[in-house]
Amino acid sequence: MILKNLPLNKDKKFDEYLVKSEEFEKDDDKNFHIDFMSSMGNCRAMNYKLDEMDWLQVKLKAGRIVPALATTTACVAGL
Repeated sequence: MILKNLPLNKDKKFDEYLVKSEEFEKDDDKNFHIDFMSSMGNCRAMNYKLDEMDWLQVKLKAGRIVPALATTTACVAGL
């Protein structure tokens, strides 16, 4: 597939076009991390005929991921 009419800015450097990781922050609503997770999760829920979740439920569940991951890692390391 050939991409035509790509808007290339000649002033941009190559590394500005690269995909970069971003730190996840659930409490900052201006970065739309929870919005993205909510929309993608609901797309998956519709696809597999699961119950959809509202925005607040997604935000609460996202807040529990890091402590659960730390607990799991500590248990595995202890074994």
